[in-house]
Amino acid sequence: MPRDDWNDEDEDWTDDIDDPSDEEDDQTAVCPECGGHIFLGADKCPACGYWLSAADHRALGTDNSQPRFIRIATAIILALFLIGLLIAGIRLF
Repeated sequence: MPRDDWNDEDEDWTDDIDDPSDEEDDQTAVCPECGGHIFLGADKCPACGYWLSAADHRALGTDNSQPRFIRIATAIILALFLIGLLIAGIRLF
């Protein structure tokens, strides 16, 4: 049975609107096990179920881990540099 005295002015629907000041609550990191996104305060990854240890929490809090593409690019550059040194060394003899 519907209520006849329903008043929309009593309801506050502004809680559903995204507030830019709440961005601190939405900080995420990358799961060390599956690479999924997890919240910084989480104890468990929602994607794979991996339980985060104290060491994992310390690593997530700092930005010590480099993205994979940086490690790959560094390895490729280093390999090209060493190959260039070998070629230059062969030309000298």
